[in-house]
This record gives sequence, structure tokens and C-alpha cells, in this order.
Amino acid sequence: MLLAQHGTTFVVVFVAVALGLFILWSFIRYASVWLTAHLTGVPIPFPEIIGMVFRRVDPKAIVSALVVAKQAGQVLSRAELERAYLRGADINKITLAFVRAKAENLDVTFEDLVQADLGERSGGSRPN
Repeated sequence: MLLAQHGTTFVVVFVAVALGLFILWSFIRYASVWLTAHLTGVPIPFPEIIGMVFRRVDPKAIVSALVVAKQAGQVLSRAELERAYLRGADINKITLAFVRAKAENLDVTFEDLVQADLGERSGGSRPN
């Protein structure tokens, strides 16, 4: 009876330690992304960063694109960047093109640039 209680206690402690280590590993791995976002003025809650991982989106790429846009005085949403990323677009290239287009007062949307990038990647013609 005493051995069964210790065995159950061991399993509970083992699961708790494993869960704690996983949470610590996740925090350490993504804390730099979260800190970068907050220090550059594009605050993203830590749970959103973890959510990106579960949605198979690279948080570093999203934060990097948001920082570039913010530093250029442009506003892009995390959601539209995630959608573009999931569609296979090169969000770094598109963000830079968006910033340049806005600096030159061109009437182009982020989505227009995403479509052009995806058309270029698929070998099709660029949309007008």
C-alpha cells in the first residue's frame, strides 16, 4: 500500500516537473521575441507568440516585419502578416516593398503585394 502511494506521488511529481520544464523552455525560447516586440513598440502578448507557434507561423519573422513597418511609420497588423506567411508569401520582402511604396506615395495595399509575390512564386503573371 505504501509503495503504491509513493508510485503515484512519483508519477504526479514527474508530470509536474516535465510540464514545468516545457513551460520554462517555451518561455526562454520565445522570451527574446516577446521582449524585442515590446522594446520596439509593437507589443504582442506572450500567449499570442505561443499561439503563432501552434498556428505554424514563425513568430520571429512576424515580429521582424512588424518592427520594420513600425520604424518606417507604417502600420501592419499581425493578423495580415500571419495570413500572408501561411499562404507562403515572403513577408520580409513584402514588408520592405510596402514601406518603399508608401514612402513613394504609391497607391498599393499589403494584399496587392502579397498577391504579386505569390503570383511570382507560382510562375504565373503578376496581377494588375
